[in-house]
Amino acid sequence: MKKMIKKAKGLRVESLKIRLLCQYQYFYNLTARNLF
Repeated sequence: MKKMIKKAKGLRVESLKIRLLCQYQYFYNLTARNLF
């Protein structure tokens, strides 16, 4: 059971990282568009 919970937490962290990366990319694209 503990292994399953650990795995789920790891997956959640990974999805959070991906979400943050997507947001960063989105804002970066917006600022780049505004600059040029």
